[in-house]
Amino acid sequence: MQAAPKKNDTNFDPLKIIDGDAPAEQHEDFVFDQRLKMNSHLQTTLELNSLIDIFYQEIKQTIAIDGITYEHAGRAISITKGFSKKHSCHYQLKIDDSDCGEICFYRKKRFSEADTYDIELLIGSLLYPLKNALMYQQALKSALTDHLTGAGNRAALEQTLEREWELSRRNKQPISMLMLDLDYFKKINDTFGHNAGDATLKGVVQQIQTLARTTDMIFRYGGEEFVLILNNTGTDGAAIIAERIREVVEETLFDADRQQIHVTVSIGVATQCHTGSRDSLLQQADRNLYAAKQAGRNRIYFEEIDLCQKTA
Repeated sequence: MQAAPKKNDTNFDPLKIIDGDAPAEQHEDFVFDQRLKMNSHLQTTLELNSLIDIFYQEIKQTIAIDGITYEHAGRAISITKGFSKKHSCHYQLKIDDSDCGEICFYRKKRFSEADTYDIELLIGSLLYPLKNALMYQQALKSALTDHLTGAGNRAALEQTLEREWELSRRNKQPISMLMLDLDYFKKINDTFGHNAGDATLKGVVQQIQTLARTTDMIFRYGGEEFVLILNNTGTDGAAIIAERIREVVEETLFDADRQQIHVTVSIGVATQCHTGSRDSLLQQADRNLYAAKQAGRNRIYFEEIDLCQKTA
C-alpha cells in the first residue's frame, strides 16, 4: 500500500516571499527569468483549466514535480495535472482577503527548503491571473444560471446539449434526457401565492440535485419545466433515475412561505444512441412528457423498445 502523501503545509503569503531572504541558490537568476516568462504566458487566458495547465507546464521547467492539483471547495472546482506521488507540498491561496483555493504539488522525493522557496516564488506569478480567471468563470456561470432555482438556463442547456451530443456521437454512447413538469403548478401559485410557487420550484430543483449523479446536468426549460441531460445512459438507467425523482418529489412536503406544499411531477424519458439529432432528442422527451400527463400525471413515460439495443 502506498504511503499517504507527506505534506509541507503552508499558507501562502506573497509578502513573505517579497520580503524574505532567498536561499543562496546558483539557479536564482534562472528562476527569476522563468517567473518573467511565466508572467507573460499566464496573461494569455482567462479559462481556468488552461491557466492551471500553463502554470503546470511552466513550473516543470524549473522544479522537478510529477503533478499538481488545484481545488476550490467553495466553487466545487477540482483540476488535476500529472500524477499524485508520495510527497506533497500544499498552499492555501489568498489575495486581497479573497480565497483563491488550494494548490498541491506532488513528486517522488521530499521537497527541500530550496524547492519550496522556488515554488512560492513562482506561485506569486499565478495569483492575480488566477483571481481574474475565477472572476471570469463566475461571470460566465452567472450568465448561464437561472437565478431563481440555481439550475442552468436555456442558453446553458443549448451549449451543454451540443457538447454532450457530440461526445455521444464520437464515443458511440447513448444519451438520455428527462423532461420534467410540475403537475398543476398554476394551482400552487393561485392558492398560496407566487412566493410560495418560487420556493416550491427551488425546493424541487434541490431535491433533484441531491438525487442526480455528479455527471447529470439540470436546466430550467421554462416556467415549471426542467430538463436533465444524462450522458452515457440508456433507457433503463434513465427510467430508474426518473422514477427515483418522481417518488422523492411526491413524498416531500416543501416549505414555502410558511406553508407546507405537496406537489408531484410528470417526466418524459428520451434516449438516443449516436443517431438522430439534438432536436429529435428534445422532441422525443417533450412527446413523452405529454404522454405522461395525458396518462394521469405523477408518472414517467418512455418507449418500451430500447432503441440502443435495436441499433447496436
